Amino acid sequence: MPKDFWPTYSAMANTHGGVVLLGVREKSGVFTVAGLPNAAKVRADLFNNLNNPGKVSVNLLTDADVQEVTINGAVHGEHTPLQGKIGDRIELMFMNPTMMMHPMHLHGHAFQVVNINGKAINGAMRDTVYVPPMAMVTVALDAGEAARWMLHCHHMPHLSTGMMTEFAVSA
Repeated sequence: MPKDFWPTYSAMANTHGGVVLLGVREKSGVFTVAGLPNAAKVRADLFNNLNNPGKVSVNLLTDADVQEVTINGAVHGEHTPLQGKIGDRIELMFMNPTMMMHPMHLHGHAFQVVNINGKAINGAMRDTVYVPPMAMVTVALDAGEAARWMLHCHHMPHLSTGMMTEFAVSA
């Protein structure tokens, strides 16, 4: 666990709660996304400490209070980039099996929403799409410039804990 976690946990326990974002670094007041390469180990360490009476008198957190958000089952750093070649027509299907919303954003490309929950549509062009809870949204795009483009949830608590991947376009 990060050394600065315990003062944050204590402050949350003495107020009305809050959110702890793991996978974010702060230096001189500037926050950057670092990712969380081994979320399972961090989660295990967290609960081992929280359930240790020598560390915490009364644990207020349950497993349901700790959320991991992923793309294709992996956090950034453990991800496999999505692949495409310049000019390929690509469809990305975002399936959201959670009760959280996810505004999904792709750098360097515009895409068209072509399907929502199994219903084909002729949607607008955009670079961010809102994926509602318990929903499925498909977008179509033409792979552009050869590069590694970031694809991530634009909700900061999700982005900061690793809900991002890459769209790798090759020549």
